[in-house]
Amino acid sequence: MPASIPILEKTCFELDPRPLEEKKSPHAGLLPTSRVFRSLGKPALIAGAISTKQRQRVLLEGQLIESMVLLQTTGGDCVEDMKTIAGDECPDRGPGYSLPKVNTLRDFMNRFHNEDLVRLRPPREEQRSFILEPSKTLVGLQEVLSGSVRAIATVKDSRNCPKTIATVNLSVTIIESHEEAV
Repeated sequence: MPASIPILEKTCFELDPRPLEEKKSPHAGLLPTSRVFRSLGKPALIAGAISTKQRQRVLLEGQLIESMVLLQTTGGDCVEDMKTIAGDECPDRGPGYSLPKVNTLRDFMNRFHNEDLVRLRPPREEQRSFILEPSKTLVGLQEVLSGSVRAIATVKDSRNCPKTIATVNLSVTIIESHEEAV
């Protein structure tokens, strides 16, 4: 007889004691993230707003950005952390493409950098702090974020949920709020 776990007495769920026969993955939670990414129409938004093609690649911009979102979902904070997901069949099989290698992601991210804009920066002696104008690809990424917010608003409209105010925090996480400001 299995040991009794006190918290299970408070839930209507039962634990199945049989071992799982199918493949297991510590990254199975990436599949719902991928599904939400796609259900908001992000691949189409990305295809319309961002073009960084320099040569024929296997992965599209939308797939590369989806891979970075999946990486962040696992807690990764740099492209080298992609190695933690590498070799796991679950994230590879779920999205329908093999996740990119570290160098592929790094090369893609470097395409958002525009050295010509960096040269416009005044010398540090004249101006210590300086914010660069966004590159064309960064402006496209801003359009993707705006389109995502519009997609969420459309879903709320279709469910007859009133829209009031959306708050986007510094990590660009959208959090529904029901507070009223005076």
